[in-house]
Amino acid sequence: MNKKLQVIGIWVGMFLAVTNGFAADITVDDILNKLNQNQQQINTMKMTMTSVTKIEMPGKEPMSIAQSSTMIFKKPDKMKMETTSPMHQVIIRSGNKVYMKMPDGRIIKQDMAEYGMQLPGMDFTPGTMQDFNKNFTVRLDNQESKPSENLYVLTLIPKKPDEMMSMMKMTLDYQKGCVNKIQMYNAKEELWSTVEMENQLTDGIWMPKKLIVDSNMPSGKSKTEITYEELKINCEVGDGEFRF
Repeated sequence: MNKKLQVIGIWVGMFLAVTNGFAADITVDDILNKLNQNQQQINTMKMTMTSVTKIEMPGKEPMSIAQSSTMIFKKPDKMKMETTSPMHQVIIRSGNKVYMKMPDGRIIKQDMAEYGMQLPGMDFTPGTMQDFNKNFTVRLDNQESKPSENLYVLTLIPKKPDEMMSMMKMTLDYQKGCVNKIQMYNAKEELWSTVEMENQLTDGIWMPKKLIVDSNMPSGKSKTEITYEELKINCEVGDGEFRF
């Protein structure tokens, strides 16, 4: 090997060592903060959503349920979901109040404060750092993470576990600041639900384009495919959208 190649080899080795060192230094807080950067950039959002759910239950014929909706969000606490198929229904959340317009035209109102409940603010990520730290013990899974691909796996142990969830794993793309996969485990630490996400770059922010949810429970199996289209971020949304 000539001297020039030796110098190049040394520089490449130094570069890999430094970059690997940086990857190893990424912490749980770094990852959660990266996720929150998306949420902090979004003030309003509009989208159309279609979903198809296939259900298999022992001793019964397989079922398929399709649904189409439009959704509007506005920080800090407004949401509207209008289902157009298979039936027309509108749900509006404004502050701590929830309104539902039924297919027959009746409007049902619920003030969650009457039940001693306070609805959380409107976030566009799985949760803020405060939410995670309040509800889960979070650790970085170094064995399953792939720093060279910017993929990190967080293991979340609920502080109040129940029959449905004793553990959750999230696979995140650190560079994009988005979630690629969520896996949920029951009280027996058996995997019972997996959510896989296909993300798209919208107005400089990585957002979900398609979700595939596979669930396996004692009552049966289900698979749901959710597709988001016509996604608009930080568009004009008046408060009148959230009134009947």
